[in-house]
Amino acid sequence: MARRMDLLNKITKQLSILACEVELMNRSNRMTLNSDAETIFCGLINRLEGWALRNLNELEQNFASIDLADFQARVAVQVTATSASKKINHTLKTFFERKLDQKFDRLIVVIITDKPAPSGTYKVERDFDFDAKRDVWNIEWFKRRVEAVEDAERLQAIADYLDSQLGDLPGDVKLPDHLLPPVPGLSESFLPGSRDRELERLEQAQGRGKPVFIWGLGGMGKTQTAIALANRCAPPRGAYFLRYTLPADPAREAMWETIRRADLSGYALDAGTETDPDVLMEKEYREKLEILRREYADTLLVIDNFDCPGKSILELKAERSYRDVAALESLGVGLVFTTRYPADPDWEIRPLSEDRLLELMRKSCADHTDGQLLALIRAAGGHTLMVDLMAKTLEESWNTVTPEQILEALKDATLNIADFPAVASDKDGLFAQAQIYRHLLALFNLSGLTAAAKTVLGFATFIAREGLDDTLFLESLPAAEKKELQNLCKRGWLRREDHVVTIHPAVLQVCRGELRPEEEAVQAFLDALWTRHGQRKCSDQTLRRVALCLTEGGERLRDRAEVFTCKKRAMEIWEQILPDDHPELAAVYSAMGMVYNRMGENEMALQYTTKAMTIKRNILPADHPDLAKVYENMGRTLADLDQYAGAIRYQLAALAIWEKVLPEDHLDLAASCHNIAMNYLNKRMFRKALEYQLRAMEIRERNLPRDHAELAQSYGGVGKTYYYLREYDTALEYQRKALTIRQRTLPPDHPNLAFSYNDCAETCFEKQDFSLALSLYEKALAIWQAALPDGHFMVKSAAYRIEQLRKILSED
Repeated sequence: MARRMDLLNKITKQLSILACEVELMNRSNRMTLNSDAETIFCGLINRLEGWALRNLNELEQNFASIDLADFQARVAVQVTATSASKKINHTLKTFFERKLDQKFDRLIVVIITDKPAPSGTYKVERDFDFDAKRDVWNIEWFKRRVEAVEDAERLQAIADYLDSQLGDLPGDVKLPDHLLPPVPGLSESFLPGSRDRELERLEQAQGRGKPVFIWGLGGMGKTQTAIALANRCAPPRGAYFLRYTLPADPAREAMWETIRRADLSGYALDAGTETDPDVLMEKEYREKLEILRREYADTLLVIDNFDCPGKSILELKAERSYRDVAALESLGVGLVFTTRYPADPDWEIRPLSEDRLLELMRKSCADHTDGQLLALIRAAGGHTLMVDLMAKTLEESWNTVTPEQILEALKDATLNIADFPAVASDKDGLFAQAQIYRHLLALFNLSGLTAAAKTVLGFATFIAREGLDDTLFLESLPAAEKKELQNLCKRGWLRREDHVVTIHPAVLQVCRGELRPEEEAVQAFLDALWTRHGQRKCSDQTLRRVALCLTEGGERLRDRAEVFTCKKRAMEIWEQILPDDHPELAAVYSAMGMVYNRMGENEMALQYTTKAMTIKRNILPADHPDLAKVYENMGRTLADLDQYAGAIRYQLAALAIWEKVLPEDHLDLAASCHNIAMNYLNKRMFRKALEYQLRAMEIRERNLPRDHAELAQSYGGVGKTYYYLREYDTALEYQRKALTIRQRTLPPDHPNLAFSYNDCAETCFEKQDFSLALSLYEKALAIWQAALPDGHFMVKSAAYRIEQLRKILSED
């Protein structure tokens, strides 16, 4: 048995080598191997099937459409390196035109590469028996056929035969034509020798046959470490660099998008007759993945920024496309990921040592003492990006900024310099992130940044991760601020590469929180961007970036009409560059629906939500989570239109999907049940509402702390429904639970506390516990009088009840 398995593995490897050699030779336009392959496969098929095929080209007979034949067994074989359906149709057409069906009862098409065999129906004349599933063979077919051979001696003969044939194949096969983007160069801030120990460990980890994750907080130098690791790969082992690309449509996986968009020079998608964009994109993904699998053995592939908002690393690893890429490791493709997600502690990128950071500061700050520079390094917690930014600040010395001024700025931000520990990111947690944020915030507030520079940075926060074309960005700036773009790029706040402006995520975090350009300035910038892009002939990629910028910028506006204008302009761009049924367009329509919803135009909201749902239904499986989200949006939109029956129908459909894909106690199930209950309440179907409220409450009780606000919401809702059902004792039990949580967690004048007092008071009133009801109404009224206008109906209602109760109690 062991001998048989060894032989099977050997033959499988021989067939894979043959297929790869054929593919590479064809790309270099050297077709001699194809004719050699005819002879090789002739002998292989004869040994597998027991036929007596002969190579017709060696007989010098002009048998168009076939290469091999066994006239006695009446079998003909066409050998080809092309897997397209049109090739098979052409073979069949020529086969019948030359009336070869009169000489042969069977035609077999052998695809001598790893390309998948095409399926489908082919035109066959005169009742000839041709079945593509049976009669189209590729390398995978031969591997399966070999596995069916039980006789070890027969397998030995096949292995020996392939050895004898493959030994004669050309040995000077050229390198792959499909080249991935090369590894970028190291930045000046990456000091030689600064990461030697990490690089040694990473090199050792690569030999373990699993993807390596370089992780740590933003700005620690993960990307530069990956670049340094790639540069250490000695020839012939190459290294290639891909940036993890977040798709605009959440229905797509980011790894799928990364591979599909990989810039493989020499690659061209053969669309054939296919017009469906989703089918073509999936084909492009599969073909590029196959090229990586086949042509990039013994290379290093770096995937940079393996982060996706809203998803954990476990969720990303569970995706199909990640598993596809991870499988490349077993084929000799080394995989390195940079990520902010916690991974193996041994591979975390921590702060550089003080002496290395001091060396970095000295490069830019030769005029300052080591003591001054060390004080800055310690104030910044040793964070690499922070130190680099401070070095550039001192190098430029705008407004004569000194180390003392920087330290003063840090102190002004209420930071205690003496208490600064080194940033220890043993997990990418909130404390470490908050500390770095405070450091960067303090540095950002330096007087060296002019008002114009802050304005430009404020506009830069609208730029998506993909960046924005620098010419469009520059032309959209006010005249007085155009010169600031170059200064900010030189100083390190912005990046400008390949005519695209980008902003570092850590800088973006601070800028979004602290820089809020004037409303009129934002409108003027976005209007200029819209006008400028219309005056230029833009590629789809440029238009995409403009649309993302308009969308993000619109979110910063307060005027609803202006928000609507930005969203509508972005939608016009998406409709221009995307097919009508494109999934990204579904996301745009969904967002537009929410804009109309906020504007109170519920009919228009329903129109766009319906468009989004229609697209999603056409492209997603019936139980896809994104379809559940669309159904929930539709439910909310219908509820706003008081169409509660329709809202319940869609929300139940969403719940059915969530129940299939989520654990039974997941909090999203609780939220879904809560929404359904609210609509049943609106229809006054109290028993049905209670059913879903209790389910939501039970899930929250299992998952949330006992003082959580959502638990108070559940208790209050359940209590109110029991009140409507006139089960007042049970109602009061749950209402008191809600009140207890809110009393412990909310300020004494919080409006939600007033609602709890009011709910308990109403139930006590129905139970005829008038004294307690009066006390609770008075507490609710005191809060509402402080928070609401005198004429508000809640104030009037509580005051009326209090007057009524005082009268009842006085009569007693």
